[in-house]
Amino acid sequence: MRRRRVGIPDGGGAGKINVTPLIDVVMVLIVFYLIVGRLATDQGRRVVPPATAVGDASAQGGVVIHAARAGDGSAEYRVGSEVVPASSLASVIRGVSPGGSVPVSVRADRALTYAEVAPALEACREAGLTGVRLVAQRESGGGVGSGRGVEGAR
Repeated sequence: MRRRRVGIPDGGGAGKINVTPLIDVVMVLIVFYLIVGRLATDQGRRVVPPATAVGDASAQGGVVIHAARAGDGSAEYRVGSEVVPASSLASVIRGVSPGGSVPVSVRADRALTYAEVAPALEACREAGLTGVRLVAQRESGGGVGSGRGVEGAR
């Protein structure tokens, strides 16, 4: 007498697993982490630049040096998303703008004193730059400017 197995197909091999939903979930996770990583590097530390009523105050293209207050109360300098100590800021600027070929902008928080921003400007001078843009934010009111930040409305 033959016994029949109930519920087990006679395929002779292992069952096949549909991996399409797994691939969909992995793709969604990859996109999520790419977006979150981009937002994290863009916002880093919130810098509120000083106000201006005249002139072009934007940081258009090139390299931007961000100066902000660190958690311990001292000034912190960033080139891109990398935190750079003041002592090696000149060599980093030389690397990203060899011979002053790429425009450099300094975007400092308005709460910093000149003494805390001066190392960034000194590093630009040591790197051989002949011109540096100081980023500012348009004042709202007074009829001059649009009242938006230089990087656009937030």
